[in-house]
Amino acid sequence: MQPQAAQFNDREGGGPPQLRTDLLLLHQLAMAVFNDGSRSQVAGLFEFAVDLEDQVLGLMTSLEQVQETLSKLTALYPESLSYEDGDVSES
Repeated sequence: MQPQAAQFNDREGGGPPQLRTDLLLLHQLAMAVFNDGSRSQVAGLFEFAVDLEDQVLGLMTSLEQVQETLSKLTALYPESLSYEDGDVSES
C-alpha cells in the first residue's frame, strides 16, 4: 500500500493515481459479481472494498487535518490585502 499522500498524485510517466486505478478495479469486480454472476469473485470483491474503504477513511482524516490548517491560515488573511485590486468601496 502506498503512503496516503501519494495516492492522489499522478504516477511516474503521468499515469493515473493508484486510487483511481483501484476504484476502477473494484467496479470491474462488482460488475463481474453482480452482472455476470461470478460467485468465485465475491469474497475478493468485498475484501477489496473493505481495504479501499480503510484507505479512503485514512485519506479523509489526513485531508481534514490539512483543511483545519488551511482554515487557520486563511483566517489570518489581512483585510488590507482585499483592497489590492483597487476596489476600496468594500469595507
